[in-house]
Amino acid sequence: YHFCLVMVRGDRSLAEALAHELRAPSAMEVQWGWVREVFRQTASAVHHLHARGLIHGDLKPLNIIRTLPASSASDGSAAPTWKLIDLDAAARIPQTAASEPAASGDSNAALGVWAGAKFSSAYSPPELVWVDPDGVAHIKDGQPLGAVGNTEGGGSDAVNALPYERVAANGALDAWALGCVLFELSSGMSLFHANNEDNVSPDALL
Repeated sequence: YHFCLVMVRGDRSLAEALAHELRAPSAMEVQWGWVREVFRQTASAVHHLHARGLIHGDLKPLNIIRTLPASSASDGSAAPTWKLIDLDAAARIPQTAASEPAASGDSNAALGVWAGAKFSSAYSPPELVWVDPDGVAHIKDGQPLGAVGNTEGGGSDAVNALPYERVAANGALDAWALGCVLFELSSGMSLFHANNEDNVSPDALL
């Protein structure tokens, strides 16, 4: 079959594992073997996307899910797999820093080439931040201030209305978020204090 949706058995997100396992009172020391394996699998998944001309765009512990083997060994020795989910923020990496039409037959042609349409600011890189004339920090999400809806594909008028230059999708954006995840894995705390939606206050973006 050309189209098949695989429903894997999800166990916990990395955010839940960090909160209830790595940070549990019984886990007094960082489990470095576990950290290395989780990060190796996550980095491998990100590399898989980049090699196919895509970025994830919203990489964070909540979007990294532990899946269990279809038939776990009776002694519990079967190793889980960590997978990336929530690809609705994915964007196509253009060949240049400017927006380009996708090549004919490109399966990713329907995706935009701009980052920031969806974001979690606690894991967003500095290049996605802009400061308005009043000194308030925002994420470059492609939305004019006060706009409703998404300007992705909204034409030149929508783009010209933006008070900043949009950021083209590139692997460095995911690399920053991946570094934030590694910090959290290693230290047991997030790099920036965030709310339950993984966003930081505007002051913290400055």
